Amino acid sequence: MNTTEQKTAGAEEGKEIEILKVMETNKLQPLSEYFDQYYTTLKDGAEIEGLYSGFPILDNNLRGLRQTIVLAGSPKTGKTSFCTQLITQIAEFNGSKIYPAIPLKNKGNNEYPNIEVKQKQAVLFYSLEMSKSDITTKLISQLSGVDYWKIRLNRNLIQTEETLKEAEKKRAGMVNVFIRDLNDYPGKDDATTLNFLKVKAEIAQVKSLTGRAEIIVFIDHLNVFPIDKKEYKDQIEKEGELIKQFNRIALEEGVTMLLISQTNKEAMRETAGLFDNLQEAENRANYDAFLSGVKGSVDTVYIASGIWSMVKTGREFYSNSPKKEEINGRTVLMERPPIYVKLLALAVTERNSPGGVFFLLYLPFMQRFEIMPYSKIVDYCKDNLNMTDKEINEEFLTKKEKKDTNNKGAK
Repeated sequence: MNTTEQKTAGAEEGKEIEILKVMETNKLQPLSEYFDQYYTTLKDGAEIEGLYSGFPILDNNLRGLRQTIVLAGSPKTGKTSFCTQLITQIAEFNGSKIYPAIPLKNKGNNEYPNIEVKQKQAVLFYSLEMSKSDITTKLISQLSGVDYWKIRLNRNLIQTEETLKEAEKKRAGMVNVFIRDLNDYPGKDDATTLNFLKVKAEIAQVKSLTGRAEIIVFIDHLNVFPIDKKEYKDQIEKEGELIKQFNRIALEEGVTMLLISQTNKEAMRETAGLFDNLQEAENRANYDAFLSGVKGSVDTVYIASGIWSMVKTGREFYSNSPKKEEINGRTVLMERPPIYVKLLALAVTERNSPGGVFFLLYLPFMQRFEIMPYSKIVDYCKDNLNMTDKEINEEFLTKKEKKDTNNKGAK
């Protein structure tokens, strides 16, 4: 045997030894032994398997966020605001032993999942369109309940507004939240360019800084993430490659990836008529139609563990006027803050859960969402937004003709 052959044989023998070492620490387990471990996951009130989102209806249905999720929606649907709200809620679970009292959660709106012992949860958010300052403003608005634009246009409010002082007290809850924007990656060389290796390295940093907490990584959004200079035939092929790469990172690093994407414009037009009847839209018979707008959804379904599609329903309500109430036969004007609410749908498909179509009440002033079934919308608008039956049923939930909306905007 010559020297080259000896080196090759030695290398092969070294590999075999390494494999044997791994097998010693990770032995095959008969299914009969695994049953006891499996049964513990079925007990009443057992802990969910992924990260808690802080939305009870999602946590109960999905049993946790895990692996790779693609969140798609048309421009201006509130995808980034939805994700920053997830940040504030995920951050609440830093070793909590009870499900946190999330702002805007009210009596009777879904039972909270049980949470007995929960490992800390951490967030790594890549904001590739908005600055870190813009994202932080959204977070402060969501934590305090103060109008986003009021904060944005008057930074002095931080010192004067009582509710903002309350948000400041919650700063400690952000100890496991890390936000990066494009200013962190000037891109002059490999060391300062954002790429897949950089994401993996920064995940390792978060693990080290947070004591190996469960981590969710947000990419906002896929269209902007820099990728190799390979020519792709279209954006669908490019995003498919990005999803594959991020799914590999999720599996290798043991983290959850939430990837924000835009829906296909052609399919957005096709789904417009699905909301003529909101109760029918909630039916799973229409379920696949919602997901048709996700770019490359046929391929994506086999790569990602979950696909979430945010769709506009054409319902929104704005009022800056007092509410009228009949008291002892007299009409009384009741003061209330301005109301602006939009109704969106969230179609969710997951490998390990039934999924479904849920409704999102979006309050743009506060950059906040509430997820609920159709049956809860009326009560929520009454109890939390102080809206009247007429406002809810005739002005908000009734489908408006497109020309009416345009005329209203022109006034």
